[in-house]
Amino acid sequence: MMNLYAKTLVITLLFLSALGNIQAQSIKERIECPGQIKVTSEFGNCGAEVGYTEPFAQMTVGELRHVQHNYTSESYFEVGENTVFYKAMDQQNNNYFCLFVVHVEDKEEPRFIDFPDDIELETTASLGAMVKWSLPVAEDNCRNVELISSHESGEMFPVGRTLVTYWAHDEAGNVSSEKFAVTVKKMESLVSIN
Repeated sequence: MMNLYAKTLVITLLFLSALGNIQAQSIKERIECPGQIKVTSEFGNCGAEVGYTEPFAQMTVGELRHVQHNYTSESYFEVGENTVFYKAMDQQNNNYFCLFVVHVEDKEEPRFIDFPDDIELETTASLGAMVKWSLPVAEDNCRNVELISSHESGEMFPVGRTLVTYWAHDEAGNVSSEKFAVTVKKMESLVSIN
C-alpha cells in the first residue's frame, strides 16, 4: 500500500513532468528559425555582414539555461554557403535546435587596374608589324582572375586598325572586358633627290 508521502511524490513528479512538457512545447512554438538567406557580397569584399532574427529571441530570462551557436546576427559571412546552427537547453534539459543556411553571392565583376593604351606604329615588314605591350592587370573582390585575350603580345598585326580585347573572369563567373586599338601604318618610302 502506497503511503501518503509516496503518493505526493508521484503526483509532484507527474505534475513537474507535465509542466516541463508544456514549457517545452511553448518554447518550441516560439522558436523562429530563419529559412535560407540569400545576400550579395559587399562591394570590394568577399562576403557580407548579415542580420537576422535570433531563433531564441522570444525566450524570457530563465527559460533557457544554455545556448550554443557558431554565428550571430550581423556576423560576417564569406561568399558561398554558410551553415548556421543554434542549440539551446531549457531548465528540464530539453534540447532545441535551429539550422539554416546563409548564401552569399559574388556578383561583382573583376576590375582592370592597369591596361595598355592605344598603340600606333609603322610597318616593320611587308605584311605589317610585330607589336608588343605590357600585359594588363585585373583584380577581384574575392577570387583569382583569369585573363583571356583576342590577341597576344608579340603577334604580327596587319596594316590598319585592330582592336585588342581582354576579358577578366573570376571564379564566380563574373566577367568584365576592356579594349585598346593597335594601328599599323605603312612606312613612307625614302625619296632620293638627284
